[in-house]
Amino acid sequence: GMVLCASNDAHDKVVFVDPPAGAQIGDKVVFEGIANTPASAAQVAKKKVLEACFPDLSVGEGGVAMYQGAKFVVEGSGEVCTAPGAEVGWHVS
Repeated sequence: GMVLCASNDAHDKVVFVDPPAGAQIGDKVVFEGIANTPASAAQVAKKKVLEACFPDLSVGEGGVAMYQGAKFVVEGSGEVCTAPGAEVGWHVS
């Protein structure tokens, strides 16, 4: 698992990015409309996948967590992950 937070530019306001209320442990969160092949833990570490993604993670309208404009959604349900209290444009990391 992983914990993501959203923060303003000054990093003096920080909130958790929450899964949807109906999400279950083990549900896969994907970026809406972006096809992916899961990377192994070794590939993630070696290729610094997360570090490469962080600059493109943000908060959109309604506090929805986004990657390059694609919503974070629970695969199969379409429910979105949100950062309650965050403002549009806040960075997610």
